[in-house]
Amino acid sequence: MTDYNFPSLPLESWQATLDTLQSYAKFIGKVRRALTPRQKHWSHVSLRVDASGVTTTAIPAPPYTFEMRLEFTTHRLVVNTSRGDQWATPLQGQSPARFMKVGLTALASFGIDPSIDQSLFSSTRSGAYDTASVSRFWQALAQIDTIFKQFRGELRQETGPVQLWPHHFDLAMLWFSGRLVPGQDPDNEEYADEQMNFGFVPGDDGIRMGGTVNVQATMQGFDPSDAFVHVRFGDGEWQQVEMSDLNDTFEFTFFSVREPVEYFVSAANVRSRNFQINVVDLPVIENLAVTYRYPEWTGRDDETRDPGGDVRAIALVIFIRVMSTSGLFSPAPGVMAPAITLAPSEIKNEKKIQAARAARAEVATLRNSIEKRIATPNQNDM
Repeated sequence: MTDYNFPSLPLESWQATLDTLQSYAKFIGKVRRALTPRQKHWSHVSLRVDASGVTTTAIPAPPYTFEMRLEFTTHRLVVNTSRGDQWATPLQGQSPARFMKVGLTALASFGIDPSIDQSLFSSTRSGAYDTASVSRFWQALAQIDTIFKQFRGELRQETGPVQLWPHHFDLAMLWFSGRLVPGQDPDNEEYADEQMNFGFVPGDDGIRMGGTVNVQATMQGFDPSDAFVHVRFGDGEWQQVEMSDLNDTFEFTFFSVREPVEYFVSAANVRSRNFQINVVDLPVIENLAVTYRYPEWTGRDDETRDPGGDVRAIALVIFIRVMSTSGLFSPAPGVMAPAITLAPSEIKNEKKIQAARAARAEVATLRNSIEKRIATPNQNDM
């Protein structure tokens, strides 16, 4: 069994560096999207993990190809071409505008001119780049990529590649059932196929709607008598609230947060930077359809109950299709849960099989009494 060693990676310790990394990934992702032939399920806009970081893989630039790579082992942006050219620059927390300009200039030196929306990278504000945090993230990412690839190899159905999506900065893979989602346009590539999305994301600043946020502040080098949290909900006005004094820490708790919050802390004319909390409205299950696939000896055809209720059945396979207000497993609005096999008894003897087939006529009349006697399956098995 492979031994994995995952480092500690609390979001608050490297949020600024994570934001910088994501802006870099978005830039090389846009370059890849501009020049790479379209692929199924938008795989032409994602990145891949390699031995040193994340890469665009080979991008066509006739009559040759090139690759852009964020190397987390050497902390560089590297451009290689199939002609043997190489160009590199250090990752140092450059602003999105500066990073884009340097990258496009390098590509232009090779005769490459991708058409991207440069307004997406217009910020001139420099970011953070903590090499130790990036190294810890890389240690986790490389191992998770391996785990996903091992898991992917165990699946018989079609799967997507293990890929990093720059817009969410998540490493993910898709697993397709081979069936279409009822009610969806079969030509809709994004939503027509039943699928599950398995992924890893280093975290974000979002909380579920109605959640609680606890803010704590400690003072270094001075001992103020009071401290305040300054808060603004959505586009509203700034408000000032006094924090509770817990001797060595000041504290304030936001309860039942239902809209985006921006805040900072001040004490004795010293203030923190601004923090942003995003609120996520979690999906709600609108419908549950249950398909029963009966054994041959029962003489019953497959049956779908829509909407489905309690699951009560004898030896069969059950497929549960969940329809929600938004994707439970992004991006699909409807997904397939793993098939569940409920087998209260196994008929292994051929004579018993023949007897069961001969009793098909009786099954129909006994069906109601059988269903009443069969216990509801444990929810943990579903």
